Amino acid sequence: MDSGPCYQFVRTVTYKSVLDRANVHFAGKVNATADDTASLNVFINARYREFFERFFWQEMMRVEQRTFRPAYDGTATYAASTATAATEVYYWPSEAYYQALRNQPVTLTTLERGGTGNLTATATYAAGHNLTVGSTPRITISGAAQATFNGTWTATVTSSTQFTYVMPADPGADATGTLLAGINPTNSGNQTVTSHWAVGEPEYTPSNEWGATVAYSVGTLVYQPLDGRTYQCILAHTNQQPPNTSYWGVLTPFKRDIDFDPSATSNQGATATAIGEVQDVWSKHPWIVEDAEEQDFSLTSDGVVVRGGSQVVYLHFRIRPNDFTGNTWVTSGVHAVGDQVYYTVTGEYYVCIQATSGQNPATTTHWTKLDFPYVLKAAVAHAAYADLLKVTGKSSKWGQELKEAYRLLQIEFDKVERLQGQTKQLNVQTR
Repeated sequence: MDSGPCYQFVRTVTYKSVLDRANVHFAGKVNATADDTASLNVFINARYREFFERFFWQEMMRVEQRTFRPAYDGTATYAASTATAATEVYYWPSEAYYQALRNQPVTLTTLERGGTGNLTATATYAAGHNLTVGSTPRITISGAAQATFNGTWTATVTSSTQFTYVMPADPGADATGTLLAGINPTNSGNQTVTSHWAVGEPEYTPSNEWGATVAYSVGTLVYQPLDGRTYQCILAHTNQQPPNTSYWGVLTPFKRDIDFDPSATSNQGATATAIGEVQDVWSKHPWIVEDAEEQDFSLTSDGVVVRGGSQVVYLHFRIRPNDFTGNTWVTSGVHAVGDQVYYTVTGEYYVCIQATSGQNPATTTHWTKLDFPYVLKAAVAHAAYADLLKVTGKSSKWGQELKEAYRLLQIEFDKVERLQGQTKQLNVQTR
């Protein structure tokens, strides 16, 4: 079974304690029948989600730093942007976003040291690297068996097929292995390496339309009226009409959006928290920086689209509620990461964090128990009890007990709003 997200709350109780409390209300005992357990599970999940989303409970809120695209990795594979798909990255050294205009990384023919005690490495790329002779790009070398060659360096381009860089020590031999060179978005002066990258902009304003008799230099932007797109020159030439991937890179308008779900092909990667509801977006961390400025944003099918000039933002949002669901764990079960199960030994639900074919849910290297937020325990248990009354024909008592559940919820709300003064973060829903 594919599960939802799993979160750690500040104050927690067990799912079983909520189930037991609801059953004590209903039957006067902890141990529920199988039918009552199944019914209560449905009601607990429904009321939990309702009460979870009723307010911006502070224990369910997070502030996380977000970029609009994943950070550049010099060892990663990047395909050149096309008219339908842009390969975009955030580059921390220059604090800017870039589109890849050439495939990355390139494969080197040789990577040689200068001799014993000589710390200069010479890289050769037979097909031509398209870098400007005399320029000083940042280069990320990977794949060398001699680790001293690997890393990110400021290189000097010495010819159309070679560049050099200085290592901290003598590697002892020429490099062997699968030798790769990633051309970073900027050079040593933080200027864009326009033969390989373009700065991501919401719109592009080239000075002229493409012309057949113009001699174009690397980095020049032109408008192509035949397809309505803007192109950047990546190899100096005359009379090479775009689209032509050898001479031109197509530019795509950059959208400042953040994915709701980091498990998708994501801007953030798997370490970011899945977003429930967004309360606000800030230029800096609003809890620790006094001059943090609130950013305007919209919720769209593409995610959270942020307007403003901040290249990195801080998202203040509610996490998503867990689902306390899953098949009963059995010894013969095979489970993938994200699967959820119910473990009869403990009466708890668990999510798989490492693929397993036999480890029981008490094995913390493979499973994490789904905890329940303390703040909702009493209200959810009482509401689930009320719902069970209704389906068992005790409708007259259902309304009274459901009212009590809402009273218990209001008590928890008052603790946050009145006693702790968190009125700004909470919006009351009237009934």
